[in-house]
Amino acid sequence: MSFPNLQKFFVGMPKSKISKNVSTPPVQDIEDNPISSTIASTLTSESENIIKDIPTMKPPKNWELVFSKICEFRKVNIAPVDSIGCSRLAKSKDPKARNTKFETLTALLLSSQTKDEQTSIAVRNLQEHGLSVESILQMTEAEIKSCIGNVGFHNKKATYLKKIATILAESYDSDIPSTLEGLQSLPGMGPKMSHLCMQSAWFVNSGIGVDTHVFRISKRLGWAKGKNPEEVRMELESWLPETHWKEVNELLVGFGQVHCSAKSPKCADCPVKDLCPKIGLRKGH
Repeated sequence: MSFPNLQKFFVGMPKSKISKNVSTPPVQDIEDNPISSTIASTLTSESENIIKDIPTMKPPKNWELVFSKICEFRKVNIAPVDSIGCSRLAKSKDPKARNTKFETLTALLLSSQTKDEQTSIAVRNLQEHGLSVESILQMTEAEIKSCIGNVGFHNKKATYLKKIATILAESYDSDIPSTLEGLQSLPGMGPKMSHLCMQSAWFVNSGIGVDTHVFRISKRLGWAKGKNPEEVRMELESWLPETHWKEVNELLVGFGQVHCSAKSPKCADCPVKDLCPKIGLRKGH
């Protein structure tokens, strides 16, 4: 069973009318995950999981200034995501073509817990075989594994990709699902991947894709407090204007790749050093 984007339905709704017993969708086991050892128990379980309160926040102080300064920084500081991010790896130049959408979905699937550089290599390897629903169906799992062996969880991803191709051929006329629910029903596709796929493949702004960079930097800036990616997503969506939902992912991913890293952020040269509360950082940064 699949579920809709909860925050999209609850924005603007009085808290008294928000259900306190809302089930969350199952989280796939390869979804990008900054707390990989605990997310399964804290976010969902195989049986059920209840969100008692939909996470919301007031707009953080000076968020617009911080956002603007990071945007200016990113314009002159190119990151891997800007050239080899998942939305840029399709060979097809027609954004509406089925194959373009499938290539984007494949890149997102492979990108979980894998750096952009390695994801792009794996996608290029698959593209040598055509990288389409039909080509994946014709390849054996062993052949797929040989193409994507450099990415994290490549054995599982090869199995998932094969299953996805079968589902798309049988149920979607070799296209990809056009809804968030449909994407999340595919093997290995969690919330982050599905939101990014809706934005890149269908040009639908269904929600914010929260990967490890967005998760870490949002909390470091005081933009979110959530304990897992879905809580952070809902907190961000509760105050960040929807017009920024798509760009905030690449904005913070790139910022994290080249400047605001997990272990050694360059705080002394940071464009928002006087505005960032540095939540979670040790003294001396």
